[in-house]
Amino acid sequence: MLRALMSFALWSIFTSQSLAAADSYGKKLDATMTLIQKKADHNDIKKAAQDLVDESQPILKKFAKKYNQCEEYLGVVLKVADKLTSMDLDKIEADYHQDKALPKAESRCYHAKDLLVHPATVVVLAKKKPSKDNYAKMTAELAELKAHLAAVTVNLEK
Repeated sequence: MLRALMSFALWSIFTSQSLAAADSYGKKLDATMTLIQKKADHNDIKKAAQDLVDESQPILKKFAKKYNQCEEYLGVVLKVADKLTSMDLDKIEADYHQDKALPKAESRCYHAKDLLVHPATVVVLAKKKPSKDNYAKMTAELAELKAHLAAVTVNLEK
């Protein structure tokens, strides 16, 4: 009985920390979206998106710990995290948005992966010359990311 209570207490702390990390990520996501909407300097957008890339990694690790069926899938993405922001857009799209470089996984894993992939895509877009099209693409990336974050948060609450 004591072991079960301790286990539950540790799990509650783990869940609480994961949700706090997701909440912090969401606030940074909103701030990054505001930068894009204001057509801020691309260097500022790039830095904000890179912060999301960095902040996503501990969330993915916690998510994989909670859902061990996501461990291999998220592990592959985490191994290339530092390289994603240097890849060209077509490679990111094919290999990591469309999952050609990733093993099969269930949808909850897919949502978690996108906490890393979408802001990495924004970093790559922000490295390009500012244009109306680039701002529109960055906006679309982060709008989609917001939906993925909602799905991840629901799974972290379970």
